[in-house]
Amino acid sequence: MAKINGSRFPVDQCALHLNYGPRAVEHLICPVCHDLLDDPLATPCDHHFCRSCCENLKKSNIQTCPLCNKQTYGSSGKKDDDGRAVDTWLFSDPNKSFVRILEGTPMMCSNDGCGEVIPLGEFPQHLASHCIQRLVKCAYEGCQEHVKADELESHMKACPHRTVNCACCDETVTGGCEVWLCNSRCIESLRDFYKNERSKILQVP
Repeated sequence: MAKINGSRFPVDQCALHLNYGPRAVEHLICPVCHDLLDDPLATPCDHHFCRSCCENLKKSNIQTCPLCNKQTYGSSGKKDDDGRAVDTWLFSDPNKSFVRILEGTPMMCSNDGCGEVIPLGEFPQHLASHCIQRLVKCAYEGCQEHVKADELESHMKACPHRTVNCACCDETVTGGCEVWLCNSRCIESLRDFYKNERSKILQVP
């Protein structure tokens, strides 16, 4: 199963839970953090926990399964150079059929306006780059706006921090200031402005 970047997903985003209640997904929930399993490991008693939750159990030196109290630390079946049994943590990768079930679990996108149902294995990519209703930051330097992905193009066309070329001298300027820059810095613009103002004065009776 692909790692989900350490991002746990709450059970209430699972379509099975929403449609059929908690019992429909109880086998897919980590007993430690109570979220959907993320990069799971299995115990010898065939219970499943998030990999990060297993690491926390190790750090706390909890050597029994939190569900049934069976040992999760013990003989590895190997011996050291002196012939003594080697003890180790007994967590292992889950079987492939369980992984397929977990990765295929339907998830409901919670982004406002989306509501698309995506398999858990594809859910992180959907949230990160595929959902058109996800919030994205404007790419222009200095702009702090976050807009929906499907509105980004129109925002960037009107963003006051966009860069454009001056119509008079072709110098690159910030979009929200092109009029001010052209009227105060651009020599061609100032020359045209002076000519127009002079013509107006000469036409005054």
